[in-house]
Amino acid sequence: AIQIAKHLGAKVIATASLAKHEACKSLGADYCIDYKKEDFAEQVLHLTNNSGVDLIIDFVGGTYFQKNIKCIKLDGRMVMLGFLGGAKTNELNLAYILRNRIQITGTTLRARSEQYKSKLISDFREQIYPALIKKEIYPVIHEVLDWNDFKKAHQIMENNENVGKIILKVN
Repeated sequence: AIQIAKHLGAKVIATASLAKHEACKSLGADYCIDYKKEDFAEQVLHLTNNSGVDLIIDFVGGTYFQKNIKCIKLDGRMVMLGFLGGAKTNELNLAYILRNRIQITGTTLRARSEQYKSKLISDFREQIYPALIKKEIYPVIHEVLDWNDFKKAHQIMENNENVGKIILKVN
């Protein structure tokens, strides 16, 4: 996401644990916020002179929903792709959404039509694929493990040690 956003001309603010900041910066992040030690909503507002951001891509959900809403500027958007932090939130102030005319989109590819998926692939080929060929954007692979090392792969993910994908190779 960082690489694609930079390729499309965006300024990128990434939230990650401190150990992953260098990796985020090497992928193109302009700023990194340690979500474990800092209030990322405060930091985003500070970095944007209190205006907020145009777009948030959210994989966390519930526990960050209200903070994310506070970070979005007038007519901004949030795209929700997952619920790593849960699918529910106890805090919700709808005033931010209404006042700032925020668009919230939840999306998954599973329930999409073949026509939608074909259009998505076509757009990807046109806008992103050339950068992949030129190696301006590249897949981030943490480690390639043998299929039999699936327990190790899960342990790496559970400990949040990976930057990028863990690939299990089938011989």
